[in-house]
Amino acid sequence: MRRGYCSLVATSTLPSPQHLGGGAPVRLGGVLARLGNFSIGVWLAVSSTLWSQTGAARLDFAISGCVIALVALAGLWLNNVRFVNSLAALWLAFSVNLMGLSGAPYWSGTAAALLVFGLSLFPTRGALR
Repeated sequence: MRRGYCSLVATSTLPSPQHLGGGAPVRLGGVLARLGNFSIGVWLAVSSTLWSQTGAARLDFAISGCVIALVALAGLWLNNVRFVNSLAALWLAFSVNLMGLSGAPYWSGTAAALLVFGLSLFPTRGALR
């Protein structure tokens, strides 16, 4: 007997969160924190082209933003990789002051560093047990 597409969809099931890795249910706050860090990373990468700043500062914002965004995506599946974003946030806060930025680039980098650091402290999966 030939099975059609609809019967395959009706009989297939999606894996439960316990089957996705580690056996702990996904915590919504952690997922939202990873998505927030992803958004901030994209903002940093895009904002590196918006303001007039030195080439080193522009490159720092672009690389930091890409690292933060990629680590945030990986953090949806791997819980402890979120601490890489903690380190990236510390680097960003340090580099903003090191390069002597002022105005919008300074405040954007500082606010992004504080937000990324805070959001990186939220666990994605059952780490609160």
